[in-house]
Amino acid sequence: MMSTVRRSVAKKRTAVWGGLIAAVFVASLFIACDRGVTTFKLTIEAAPETGGTVEPQGAATHNVGTEVKVTATANEGYRFTGWSGAATDKTPSITVMVRSNQTLTANFEKNIIDNFTDSRDGKTYRTVKIGGKTWMAENLNHATGNSWCYGDNEDNCQKYGRLYDWSAAMSACPDGWRLSTDNDWEDLILSVGGHGVASAKLREAGWYDGTDEFGFSAMGGGYRDSRPNVIFSFGGITNFGVWWTSVESGSHAHYWEIWPSHSGDFVQTRGRTKNDGVSVRCVR
Repeated sequence: MMSTVRRSVAKKRTAVWGGLIAAVFVASLFIACDRGVTTFKLTIEAAPETGGTVEPQGAATHNVGTEVKVTATANEGYRFTGWSGAATDKTPSITVMVRSNQTLTANFEKNIIDNFTDSRDGKTYRTVKIGGKTWMAENLNHATGNSWCYGDNEDNCQKYGRLYDWSAAMSACPDGWRLSTDNDWEDLILSVGGHGVASAKLREAGWYDGTDEFGFSAMGGGYRDSRPNVIFSFGGITNFGVWWTSVESGSHAHYWEIWPSHSGDFVQTRGRTKNDGVSVRCVR
């Protein structure tokens, strides 16, 4: 009887130890397998290579779940258009989490800058293509009724263009061009990275922190106040730029404004009286 009990206990011990050994073996297999897939390769590249640089660049191995900060910088004459592959974003600096073997590509596009000559007066304007639309890269400077040089100084017209009331602005652009809309401005801003970064990229270099990355050369042309009793009818030159749109609202019309010392971003405003004088950017 005692011998039978001892044999039964021994069998149970053997089974327990066998189970533990099997469990350890299986766990070891899982660990080994896990070790084989916890690192992945992230390849970061620029397209085309002449368009700009990325930091870091090339292929590197990371543990799964690692967050990698990457930054794209456009070369002169190019602009950054967005990321593709491991992430889709239009912001130059992003963070990517490594989850598999992936390629992240920073895409760049050559700036298309050209010239247009207005047959009405022979003036030539730089133009730039951004987001599928061609913009004048200078404020319009075609003399019409109800348009003024800032401070009635012709030199300001040469640099900043003329200031138009809304009715004059609606017909001021040359044939084949038109006064920009709210949607045109929104598309422009999204094409260069969105609100918060667009202002500096579109502002002329040296106007506060403007980089003029896209050749748009927005500048602070100021405005003309149409109210009869104001002390100074002109204001804001070099401080902020204001541009009419073709969108009206009763006796007012929409305009877009850059005020870098205040907010730095583009701000849509409803409520400027149509009799005020502000700048014009034509688009097609």
